[in-house]
Amino acid sequence: MKKFLVIVIVLLIVAGGIGYLVLQSRQATELKKVQETAQKNLVAQQKRDQRTIIDLAQDLSRTLAVTLADDIARKDFTSVEGQLESVVQGRRVAGILVLDQDGNVLAATDLRYHGRRMDDAATRSALGVTTLTVASEPPAPGQLEIDVPVSSGGRRIATLRVFFVVTAKA
Repeated sequence: MKKFLVIVIVLLIVAGGIGYLVLQSRQATELKKVQETAQKNLVAQQKRDQRTIIDLAQDLSRTLAVTLADDIARKDFTSVEGQLESVVQGRRVAGILVLDQDGNVLAATDLRYHGRRMDDAATRSALGVTTLTVASEPPAPGQLEIDVPVSSGGRRIATLRVFFVVTAKA
């Protein structure tokens, strides 16, 4: 009888252990599903956030082109630079260039570009846009470039290159 009782106890312990392992496996599977769902939701939210940033960047660039047009047409670049600087303060705007039709920098938020002639592929592409365009290649990791023609009196007088930070700062 003692042997039988020992065998029953051992079988109960083994069965309990197997039950525990099965339960742990199910919990691990459920946890993995929850983690995968959370990751998918996070990625989807990040895409929505990035799309919102791009939409806002386009709106700001379009508004800036209209706002600056008269000052650019009058060649009041001191006023243009003051407005550019106010846009860059405390926002996701990394920098702005105002170019003439030949790629000469008329105004810029970065003084290193003043008076320079830009003749790189990205600038040539920007000078060729006819409507607001998001550049196909980012100027730097985590950035976005929007190119906008500036018109006054029905003619193109400049091109804006507006650079935005689209990734969160760590």
